[in-house]
Amino acid sequence: MSEDTKDTFKSIGYIAFSIPLLLWKGYVLSVLWSWFLVDLVTVVEITMFQASGIILATKIMTTDFSVLSKDEIKYGMAIAVSIGGPAVFLFFGWLINLMISVRVTF
Repeated sequence: MSEDTKDTFKSIGYIAFSIPLLLWKGYVLSVLWSWFLVDLVTVVEITMFQASGIILATKIMTTDFSVLSKDEIKYGMAIAVSIGGPAVFLFFGWLINLMISVRVTF
């Protein structure tokens, strides 16, 4: 298999993985949004798809694509961070929400 074909398959795999990953991050944001912002600043709840749009817009505006080179990208690490990162935020958000709901004070 030629290098071009391998690169094409990697690109297709990346795109196919990016869509569910974006929805996962959107879900995490929508849950955190409803836990913390709805009552705090009286905003309306958002859906997973609206949250995904917010994440996508933020990512486009804040990513410096010029510093990424093909050799520097490690796909396995990128996948692990992309899945694990939102899960960690969701877990700590859940803990904070739990503390708020039971009125834990330090």
